[in-house]
Amino acid sequence: MVDPNKVEHPQGTEVKKVICTCTYQGYSFSIAIVYDPESKRNRIGMRWNGDRDNNNDKGYPTARGYPVWFFVPKDLEEDILNIATKKEALEALKILRSQNEI
Repeated sequence: MVDPNKVEHPQGTEVKKVICTCTYQGYSFSIAIVYDPESKRNRIGMRWNGDRDNNNDKGYPTARGYPVWFFVPKDLEEDILNIATKKEALEALKILRSQNEI
């Protein structure tokens, strides 16, 4: 299983905050605020981190053997955050709206 805090792809991305990580049928899933260098803004990223009992599982999605983030469309960001717990969602929404770039 991959630690979502260490996923740095697409190249140049930076995890700002993992909003939530949950497990479904033994597989870890995360939603995070991730800096996207292509759009030059913080975005909501999601990914399956892989089998929690298998350190070699890179999860999904991957590209060229590296674990990567899937970025949700901007129009869905607030809806995705509402799925997470309210406290974490409000904090994440504040980060997204501030649009602090690295």
